[in-house]
Amino acid sequence: MANEAAHRMLVLEEPLLLGRSIHRYFPSLTHVSRRETSQHLFRAVMQARGHREDGDAFLADICFSTYRTASGSRLAAMILDTSEELRTREESSLHQMLAGSRIAVGAVSHEVRNVCGAIAAVHQNLSLGQLLTGNKDFEALGNLVVGLERIAAVDLRPYSEQASEVDLAAVLDDVRIVIAPSLDDECVIQ
Repeated sequence: MANEAAHRMLVLEEPLLLGRSIHRYFPSLTHVSRRETSQHLFRAVMQARGHREDGDAFLADICFSTYRTASGSRLAAMILDTSEELRTREESSLHQMLAGSRIAVGAVSHEVRNVCGAIAAVHQNLSLGQLLTGNKDFEALGNLVVGLERIAAVDLRPYSEQASEVDLAAVLDDVRIVIAPSLDDECVIQ
């Protein structure tokens, strides 16, 4: 038996589900015991992956309950599509992770700015004396301080919760550019 909601969930026209094996849509149900349960009532919930008629996968909670009839005991299952709850939970986790990361990055940036300020002050004091004028290492140290200050001034404005399209190939190229040198160094060291 199947109701209208089951047909909507599985993207089927009524009454096409009647007489079909539910295992086609929920393969994990093949593991549910079919033995006689007339002695004991059975109530349980399981989480399973379902497949709609059009091939889309979704997450479902399946609630089982046995009941007795004049013909013997029967097993009923109520299937709930929980895909939206999963998406909501994962989005919430992502937002929490992003908020925590922003706090950590803000704290690190603050400390880097403090260190940069101290180094810049020492650099400025040393540049007042003519002893290091024209010294390439001293000039490089000044440039490093400026670079670190730019990194530490990372923009920490609140992020948009609107999803946007991303060029994944470009992102992966950027990641490769950033991490390839350290991976090359790691391979040489080993």
